[in-house]
Amino acid sequence: MRFSETISFLSLGRLRPTWRFSLRLVFLMVVVVAVAMSFYQPPRTVTTAFTLPTAPVGASNQEAQIYAQTQAALLQSPFVIKTAMQRNDVRELAVVRRQEHPAKWIESQLNVALPEQPGSGTAQVTLTTRDGDVAELKLIVDAILEAYQREIAVE
Repeated sequence: MRFSETISFLSLGRLRPTWRFSLRLVFLMVVVVAVAMSFYQPPRTVTTAFTLPTAPVGASNQEAQIYAQTQAALLQSPFVIKTAMQRNDVRELAVVRRQEHPAKWIESQLNVALPEQPGSGTAQVTLTTRDGDVAELKLIVDAILEAYQREIAVE
C-alpha cells in the first residue's frame, strides 16, 4: 500500500460516516430550534407617560419622593384596577377573559416607573404580557389611568 492510498483509506473511510452523522445532527438541531422558536412569543409592552400630581407646596425632596411613591402605589392598587375592570370594554377584552383572576393578573403585570427627580416629570406606566394585543393593553392602561384620575387624584 502506498502512502497516498494509506492517507486516502484513513481519511475518507472514517470521515465519510462522521460527516454524514454530523450533517444529520446539525439538521436535527436546526429543526428543533425552528420548532421551539415557532412557539416563542416575545412579550408585548405598552408604556404610557403619565404626569403624577405634584407634592404639596413647601414639601422637602424626601416628602415629594414619598408622595410620588404613594401616588404610584395608589395607581397600581387593587381598588383602582378593579374600578378600571368595571368598564365593559375592558372586561370583554380577550386578554382579560383568558385570565382566571384578571385584576390580580393586571396588578402583577403593571409597573409604574417614577421620574428621577420628584415632581419634575412624568411617570412611565407599563403593562407587559406575552398573550395579548397591544391595542388591548393600551385600552387597559388607559382605563387604569382614568380610574386613578377619577377616584384618587386630587385636582
